[in-house]
Amino acid sequence: MLDITHLRKDLTDVLARLERRKSPQPYLDVERFQSLENERKAIQTRTEELQAQRNSLSKKIGMRLLYRKVSKRPSPKKSARGKTPGAGVERGTVDRQERGFQPCLSDCQIRSLIFG
Repeated sequence: MLDITHLRKDLTDVLARLERRKSPQPYLDVERFQSLENERKAIQTRTEELQAQRNSLSKKIGMRLLYRKVSKRPSPKKSARGKTPGAGVERGTVDRQERGFQPCLSDCQIRSLIFG
C-alpha cells in the first residue's frame, strides 16, 4: 500500500519502487497527484494565513476590551468631599458616563431651542 506521507516526502523513490514492480507503472498518475498536492498545499497555506489573521484580530479585540475594562475602573482617590467618586450620584448617571454618554441634542438643535 502507498503511504501518503512517503509520497509527499519522496515521490521519486516511490516512483522508482513502482517501476521495479511493473514498467511502465500503471499505479500512480504522477501529474494528477502533483497537481492535487500543489492545490492542497496552496489551500493549506491560505487557511493558515486566515487563521493567523483571525488570531491577530481576536487578540486585538481582547486587548481593546481589556483596555476598556481597565479604563472604566473607578479611581481609588477621594473626591473633594472626602467620599469615593460616584457616591451619592444616581446610578443611571454613572452608567451613562461609563458608556461615554453622548448628549441627545446636537449643537444645532440646542441653538434652535435657545434662539427660536
